[in-house]
Amino acid sequence: MPHCVGLSLLKFCGSLWLFLLLMFSVSVRMTSSVFSVLLVSLVFCVSVVDPTGVKIRITNQALNMLRNQAQAIVQERLLNQPFDRFQRSICTIDRLTITQLTIHQAELRFRQNSGFQFVMQNFEARFSFNHQLDLGVYQHAGAKEFVAQGVSANMELSLIRTQQGRLAVAMPTCEASIERMTLLPGTLLNLLTGCLRHLFNFLFCPLVQRFAIPYVNQMLETIPMRAAVFPGFGISIDYSLTRDVQVTANSLDMSFNGLVFREGENIPAPNPAVEPVFTQNNLMAYVGVSEFVFNSAAVAFYNAGILGKKFETVGKSPDTTEMTDTTQSQKMKIIPRQMKL
Repeated sequence: MPHCVGLSLLKFCGSLWLFLLLMFSVSVRMTSSVFSVLLVSLVFCVSVVDPTGVKIRITNQALNMLRNQAQAIVQERLLNQPFDRFQRSICTIDRLTITQLTIHQAELRFRQNSGFQFVMQNFEARFSFNHQLDLGVYQHAGAKEFVAQGVSANMELSLIRTQQGRLAVAMPTCEASIERMTLLPGTLLNLLTGCLRHLFNFLFCPLVQRFAIPYVNQMLETIPMRAAVFPGFGISIDYSLTRDVQVTANSLDMSFNGLVFREGENIPAPNPAVEPVFTQNNLMAYVGVSEFVFNSAAVAFYNAGILGKKFETVGKSPDTTEMTDTTQSQKMKIIPRQMKL
């Protein structure tokens, strides 16, 4: 089957777009509308820092999708996870576990120069626990359940760039409180109720820190920072972050290297790059690809000897590369133009 440089470049573009879609789907479930969101026009400006070949902007139009995903992670990761053993004065609480969690109201918004502010309000939770009361002349031990209502949690989620150029999440601040609770069955001493309220306020955030935050970071670690584009020619692309995530009140920008190179070869120092710049926040997401990606791809193809080969002209019915959105079974077709070498 005949080949041409145009087809190779299109294959590279297809691989790049698939990666960009994967990056966006780490935090949100992809829908068919995202494909149209990603195909946007770009404005460029000169950058004097580390070259940025690929840039992604997520706007406040996508916050509802991200909020639903964050809410699902909290519900999934906190259920049936025991709190630490807690002892205060005359009461001891052990094996406190959330067995049911219903979130009625949640809000996610951008936090400038940090990341996100995730607020859950008025949610209900059912807990099981073992308790022991020691009043000197009176002791009581057993297993109980209680229902907490009017529960609130306010979490700051920071997006950071690791030394390896990966994206990671941290939770620098968190506050949680219970408005009212009911012990099941019946009621118990007010002393035990006070212990439970203090325990939840004190240990809910560490529970999120232990089980929810590492889960998100594990998902982010599955994204390769380097991936083979044309394994047969040893050509790969670098997806590492080039700088810290930039967050405003309305958007979040992530800058990726996008350097295309040959494995095993010395990578030359990059020239001053032209970086994508976004001027709007009307869509859920924007993706910018600068000429730095295509320039480095051309150098990699040349060093691999691809450009020195003789290729035949593409026929009247050019091949079509298809990328499929499996969520809605919609297809985006890339049709190469005819070209002569």
